[in-house]
Amino acid sequence: MNTYRPTNRFAAVALLSMLALPISACSDAGANNESAVDIQQTQVARIPVATQTVMAGEITSSFKSTATLEARDEADVTSKATGIIETILVEEGDYVEAGQLLAHMRDDEYRIQVAQARAELNSIKQELKRVKDMAERDMISADAYDKLRFQAEILQAKYDMAALNLAETEIRAPISGYIAFRYVKPGNLVRH
Repeated sequence: MNTYRPTNRFAAVALLSMLALPISACSDAGANNESAVDIQQTQVARIPVATQTVMAGEITSSFKSTATLEARDEADVTSKATGIIETILVEEGDYVEAGQLLAHMRDDEYRIQVAQARAELNSIKQELKRVKDMAERDMISADAYDKLRFQAEILQAKYDMAALNLAETEIRAPISGYIAFRYVKPGNLVRH
């Protein structure tokens, strides 16, 4: 006879539950949760990348640096004459050739000095020519002739100096290059 006992039933359910727990621990349901976490971590670790079609072309490279640049040749341009700047023909940044006229000084006084020296020289040359003829005829002493000849040489040097001073009123570039700085303006006095 089969009698129904509630304790047997309770014991059977408890036994089945205990057996089911280890089996459910080995099931695939936990693996799904772990793989979902791995997928999320993989998605977070992904880096966005852009692609582009490869094309043939030139490659340029550049290099940035700091440095001090110095000119190969440099010249400070000054005047050998004293006077007032009348005109300036170049500005900062202009390129000039060697010998090019940069500025012109007022030259009135220098022109007068050249004219005066020329007149004195011409006068002494005329006098020297006349005295030379007299010295050849022994009408004048050799000493007087020599003094006049030395006087003519002095006046020639004076004329040459006046002509040089006049030429120095034109300020010219000593070398070819760019005008870096300009320190004078028209009307400024330049001293030798």
